[in-house]
Amino acid sequence: MSLKQRLLKSRNKVIKSLEIDGVPVNLCRPNNPERLAVFDAARAAGEVDESRQPTSEQAGLRLLARVVATVMRDPETGERVFDPGSAEDIDAICAAPWFDDVPDDAMKAMHPSMEEVQGNS
Repeated sequence: MSLKQRLLKSRNKVIKSLEIDGVPVNLCRPNNPERLAVFDAARAAGEVDESRQPTSEQAGLRLLARVVATVMRDPETGERVFDPGSAEDIDAICAAPWFDDVPDDAMKAMHPSMEEVQGNS
């Protein structure tokens, strides 16, 4: 396998591993197309305006749920647990009792801090 092939098959970087109701999950850094897809889906659903600002409090929660869906992955397979483009999955995340416990870590996984960016340069 060439270096190019190995790099293209690499998994998303795990930012944090945690347990939700005894079930292990990883919060992983998404790639750039995955990040952009969050805002495309939110814009298509009318949840954000053209400047990426939530259109209401409910829309803000749904945007945050899309972030959680984007970064939450199965530690065994590396696959996403939820689909950030699925209205049903976003509704389920918003209603989940653990939703309030993960947004800060999910946002850290979604966007690197300035310290991380400077450390990588």
